Amino acid sequence: MDPGAGQLVTGPQWPGSHTGELHLRVRLRVRRQGRVGGRGSGADSPVPWQPGTAVEEQQAETPSSMAEPAPGAPRVPDAPGSPIPASGRADKVSRAALKGQMPALVWLTGLPGAGKTTIAAALDRKLVELGQHTYVLDGDVLRQGLNRDLGYTDVDRVENIRRAGEVAAILVDAGLVVIASFISPFERERADARRRVGADEFLEVFVDTPLAVAEARDPKGMYRRARRGELSNFTGVDSRYEAPTAPDVRIETTVTSPEEAAAAVITALRRLKQGTGT
Repeated sequence: MDPGAGQLVTGPQWPGSHTGELHLRVRLRVRRQGRVGGRGSGADSPVPWQPGTAVEEQQAETPSSMAEPAPGAPRVPDAPGSPIPASGRADKVSRAALKGQMPALVWLTGLPGAGKTTIAAALDRKLVELGQHTYVLDGDVLRQGLNRDLGYTDVDRVENIRRAGEVAAILVDAGLVVIASFISPFERERADARRRVGADEFLEVFVDTPLAVAEARDPKGMYRRARRGELSNFTGVDSRYEAPTAPDVRIETTVTSPEEAAAAVITALRRLKQGTGT
């Protein structure tokens, strides 16, 4: 054994190898005190390992299937029909191709109690039934985690939607159809979300419910609390909502069921994919 070499370390056993087990053997050379820059004390006895002791990997035996290609070695060509580009790096197009779909961001906006969450659930269910890979981003859920440090002032609302837009863009880049359900009261932030993913992959859906109807529904009792002065900066009561002037899809919830709304959005998605608009 080389001076200073540690014992052979037997690694985990991997089921399915041709020998029934795979031993990962690594020989480690432990740096001993006094040997940095020279032989130092010349002591050849192994130094017991201690947490924080620097070690150098001297030799590692790994299965050939796990080995990295040598520098300058020719790249293995893509398999026939592979969506991975010649660069070898997956991108949005290749990820979407694996799923057989066009990525998109469906942005539901409307007053509190307008029905955004209900429509988002119906849309998600129908898209999954059609074999689409989806993800729902809900404003209440994000405020329990990522955005729990934000309040309801105009400044905080702007930051809330900025973060939501960034998360949505990442999921679209992963090739998903993203359904974002947020009050998103300001036109500028909704426009920023559109620019973030691109107009050809964005649908603004205005869940159009009159204030009186939304307040009458009030499933969480929030309007009542706001009217009593228990909540401040509540959209529709003492915080403004800028309704979309030209949404891609307008859903009038007083005359449209959640299932009908979902069907209308899917129709708009198909037109978006065909590049014909809505």
